[in-house]
Amino acid sequence: MESEKSSQWYIADDMPHKEFMEENGLDPKDFSDSLREKLSLFDVEFATALNDGIVTEEEYTSLHSFSSELERLIRKEWEAKKESSQTGAVVAVLIGLGAIIGLGKIFKS
Repeated sequence: MESEKSSQWYIADDMPHKEFMEENGLDPKDFSDSLREKLSLFDVEFATALNDGIVTEEEYTSLHSFSSELERLIRKEWEAKKESSQTGAVVAVLIGLGAIIGLGKIFKS
């Protein structure tokens, strides 16, 4: 029984999207509804594959393929969020500089 549990953990740890999420401290709540739904579908498929206690090569290949696709989608969404936050920070700095320059001109008048 113990070896069965450890093999289940190994299979879960070998999934690309789970590795990426763990490495970057990401949680499903960090993503869009559609991506969270796909993550839930993976969890259902994963649980189904483990239900009989044996993961066949076909099941593993299917899970790994699904996980690789999820990793691609996660990376895409995560990169978009990072770029958006960086752009927002640059805009905030520019607005702050504009306000400082504007106030400087008002006080000089």
